[in-house]
Amino acid sequence: MIRDPHSLANTGFDVLVIGGGIHGACVAREAARAGLCTALVERGDFGSGTSHNSLKIVHGGLRYLQHLDLARTRESVRERSFWLRSAPHLVRPLGFLMPLHDHLTRGPLALWAGLRTHELIGRDRNRGLADDRRLPRGQLISADEVKKIMPGLKNEHLTGGAIWYDGQMLDADRLLMICIEDAVARGAVVSNYVSAQRIAVKDGKVQGAELEDALSGERFFARAARVVNAAGPWAGELAQSAFKQPATTQLRHTKNMNLIVPQVIASELAVGVKSRRRSDSLLDASNRLFFITPWRGMSVIGTTHVPYAGTADACRFEADDVEGFLAEINAAYAFGLTPDDVCYCYGGLTPADDGHRHGEPRRAKRGAIIDHGASDRVAGLFSLIGIKYTTARLSAEQAVDSVVRSLGCSDARRQTRDLELPGGAAYESQAALEARLADAIGTSGGAEQEAFAATFGADIDAALKLGAWSPADGEDALFRCRVRYAVRREMAQRLEDVVIRRSDRLARGRLSEQDLLWAGDFMARELDWTPARQRDELEAARRAATRHWAKLRPMAESAPSAASHAG
Repeated sequence: MIRDPHSLANTGFDVLVIGGGIHGACVAREAARAGLCTALVERGDFGSGTSHNSLKIVHGGLRYLQHLDLARTRESVRERSFWLRSAPHLVRPLGFLMPLHDHLTRGPLALWAGLRTHELIGRDRNRGLADDRRLPRGQLISADEVKKIMPGLKNEHLTGGAIWYDGQMLDADRLLMICIEDAVARGAVVSNYVSAQRIAVKDGKVQGAELEDALSGERFFARAARVVNAAGPWAGELAQSAFKQPATTQLRHTKNMNLIVPQVIASELAVGVKSRRRSDSLLDASNRLFFITPWRGMSVIGTTHVPYAGTADACRFEADDVEGFLAEINAAYAFGLTPDDVCYCYGGLTPADDGHRHGEPRRAKRGAIIDHGASDRVAGLFSLIGIKYTTARLSAEQAVDSVVRSLGCSDARRQTRDLELPGGAAYESQAALEARLADAIGTSGGAEQEAFAATFGADIDAALKLGAWSPADGEDALFRCRVRYAVRREMAQRLEDVVIRRSDRLARGRLSEQDLLWAGDFMARELDWTPARQRDELEAARRAATRHWAKLRPMAESAPSAASHAG
């Protein structure tokens, strides 16, 4: 993908998608596959907002059964299968363990019934999946087995445990990028660091949007017959730019956080611990669960949801947020975690319903497609209010169906659930991918190779070539290959794009000051940065790492200069 913002001003589009998170990326993919002339713009880097904040779970909606919402459970099962089938290199099965206690709604009988009902609803869950991506049946285990897995469990009256299986994203940021790549392959024009200043309306009809290139400051106009506003927490503010009076729909949000810490439970299962806060389900008012999920030799803990009343731009995660979350986790289980244990903090805003339950904010349970022609008399403008990463493709399909109908085009279903994403073709197994990578680079084993194979899947050879992999780069060869690929193929424009979203090395506590300097040298040469720009990028990347509670490893005393490794 080549960044060319000027092409946005030189083309008349059927649909302009504003917002490059997972929902906007899926809308662009759906629209391009529907044959619409499509553009996508993102005010920052792709996925740099809420989509980067993720527990990395693709779930089948088991907990929706507590809400008696069978339709949403079925939707989640089908969309979970889409990700496992279309991007098997990036999504794998993961088992979940929930401790059970001697009361009705979280006792063995209730969970047995829930598991069997969920299995019936998802009876076709493994259709078309590779052998190592198939989801086993859920099961109950004894209290003694639970205690072996979770020896520090503080909850009393333990009666057993329930195990079920969902999907885990190995790299949520890359999963978003391949949706954008697929849209571009179908003719979409995309650009990051292009912000929509105003949605233009004439005589009650959308005309397009006034855009600004955040890197150059240049302003221009993109003509579009339809606009899909998928700007996440900024969607309300953006939609308001099209109206002469306040919009009929006002958006509210909760502030959410996930933490990465060193591995805290010696298990390949994700495990649930009961928090002190209350659940928002109809059938279960007991304390809700946090999950500790294994990921790349680390643990991801989440998700916490707290009220938020500020603007999206002002959202920050302070020491009190992190310390309060750790205190709640430690109260539920004997982790003894401190702020110094935090390797990375994901944070973002998600939609909330009006009101509260048990003193806690109520997260929105369903996304929405708002046709502002009907609600605000602005024809051709649609807002997509997305809720879950899992169902982003389905929400996008519904949004594009609305656009297609409004344009008077054929409303034929495109069935993108059945289409593979880049890197997912001819998938055999994760082991086969790692063996293929080992053959290509002449060595095998290690977390870096496992991550690289999962990131690129069937496109390993192309990634190595475009990323100029070289054994001369030593033990950092795959990281440096990943950086080169990000700049040359994934439109990375800033140093923090590379170290925050195109590589998980920082999140795993593996990024060193030497890595950062090398990446800065490479991007300066590749993107023709001035020395002053390079210094600014280094400082901005360090600040971004601090915002995420991430720590850079110090420069090795004997390390050669970063400049000597740029290439």
